[in-house]
Amino acid sequence: MDPSRHPSVTVTIRGDQFLVDGRPITLAGNHTWDVVQEINGNRTSLDKLTGNFTRLWTLETKAFVNSSPPFVGADPGLIRVKGGPWKKDLSLNGKFYRRMEKAVAAADERDMVTGVVLFEGSLPDLFPRAWEFHPFRGKGPKTHHDVHTRGPWNRFQKAHVRKMVKTLEPYDNVIFEVGNELTKASTGWFQGWVVKQVRKLTDKPVGVSYARGVQPSGGQQWMRRTGADWIAPGGAAPVGGFKGPQVFDTDHSWALRSNVPGLQAAARAGRPIWLMDGFRGTMLRNINSLAPDRAFIDSIT
Repeated sequence: MDPSRHPSVTVTIRGDQFLVDGRPITLAGNHTWDVVQEINGNRTSLDKLTGNFTRLWTLETKAFVNSSPPFVGADPGLIRVKGGPWKKDLSLNGKFYRRMEKAVAAADERDMVTGVVLFEGSLPDLFPRAWEFHPFRGKGPKTHHDVHTRGPWNRFQKAHVRKMVKTLEPYDNVIFEVGNELTKASTGWFQGWVVKQVRKLTDKPVGVSYARGVQPSGGQQWMRRTGADWIAPGGAAPVGGFKGPQVFDTDHSWALRSNVPGLQAAARAGRPIWLMDGFRGTMLRNINSLAPDRAFIDSIT
């Protein structure tokens, strides 16, 4: 990749706003799992995404069963995930980082800001068998809940963070996210540790988001303790006392349901938005009812 061929979109923070090329603008777009990694043989191309702001995910597990009704119609059985960051021996998979860089570069060409997710929780309560196919199973952590806690396996996670940050350093359209819906166990030490690891390597913004098992009402002050530059809390209300941007992610409030008035309220409050929109039919279930929500995001970006 040669980012010098295109002037990179530069995202920074001032107060509680993201700035793009030094100007405050509305950031809104998709929460889509399969842009970088193939899931059940599918990938969503960037030209199908909504708006100017998208997550790019690191999915750790290699397979899972989706038993959660909001995500599936007919039972798809075992869902395969292709191309994670670690090989079987926990050495790094170079192809994953090249795909991530390719996605970031393509987003930059579209003047799109990317939220690069470093880890994910695989939600063992919603996605059975995710731990069975996790590369760390049998390598130290006793359960899925232990993966994002302190332990000898942190050296493999540190290597992943370093590789990701170094790979994407030439691109200025990147903000980093420690993890989406990691378990509650991650909030005591791991998430703050990852924030520090990223800060040692780059001045790009790094954030944290809603952790599974933590109540959105009154239970999110752990986010402030991590020292993150931005957050994506659970529920519709912002976290009191946090000084940086607070991204509104509909997955943490009304996953896969149409709610244009809710999006309008978030936009009026000046909050960046990620819409969990059913993956445009390329993964698990197509949520056509969210067309008005996508249209609203297109109208404000």
